[in-house]
Amino acid sequence: MQDRKWKTLILIFKVYINQVAEQPVEYVESSPEASSHTHSFNWVTVTEPSVGVDGLEEYRCSCGPVEQSQVIPGSQFYVKDMFGNIKDAPVNGTVEYDAGTWHTISDYVLKKMSERPDATVTVKFIYKGKTYQIIFPAGTDYTAVLNDEDMMYGYFGVAEKLGLTVTELD
Repeated sequence: MQDRKWKTLILIFKVYINQVAEQPVEYVESSPEASSHTHSFNWVTVTEPSVGVDGLEEYRCSCGPVEQSQVIPGSQFYVKDMFGNIKDAPVNGTVEYDAGTWHTISDYVLKKMSERPDATVTVKFIYKGKTYQIIFPAGTDYTAVLNDEDMMYGYFGVAEKLGLTVTELD
């Protein structure tokens, strides 16, 4: 008798589930404006990147939902920011750049520096908890690093290749 009651109960439950599944789903809007809203998504920078810190962009609607998100690499900011400072330096000027914990430099940045032979570039960076500085004087010959196979250098490595000096500041 007990087994029959369970079978009946399970059958009723299955019928109920099937009826619910066949019914159209109704969404209740909280206001008349919400029901007429058409989503319009735009890329929004949520967190700006900085040297060594990634940023965040979201593809979001003004009403709140986020459809996608993506990281803005801190390395991208570093390259653009450093290149911008070098490019915009006054003629025969000096660029002082604080790279924070970013202690590498790419061929791309070195090439941009070579395109401004009149500018002196001083870079401060932190490596293993200590602050250092490297100076790329105006007129530096970048041939040794631009014509080899390497595409990235630590500041100590680029100094050795170019005959420059890295100085500890702490």
